[in-house]
Amino acid sequence: SDVCSSDLYEARLTERPSLAGKMELEVQFDDKGSYQSALIRKDEVYDPDLNRCLLETVQSWTFTDPDDQISEGQVVMVIPLDFKISQP
Repeated sequence: SDVCSSDLYEARLTERPSLAGKMELEVQFDDKGSYQSALIRKDEVYDPDLNRCLLETVQSWTFTDPDDQISEGQVVMVIPLDFKISQP
């Protein structure tokens, strides 16, 4: 199975049951909506496998500009993530 599957967080919890915390991803796209770069701006989770997979996942993202508001340059998105352990 793919190490970076959508249930990666749940899989990582089996090895690190207390894995939780906030992260912030910064993702840059060009004016056509194509991925340019990404970095982790904030990391309170401290899990290299999770970090790597998040950065790999955003590389496949593309966005459209339905109102044609972006004429040139880059678009920078900051995405907050909050990983919490579900209580049974």
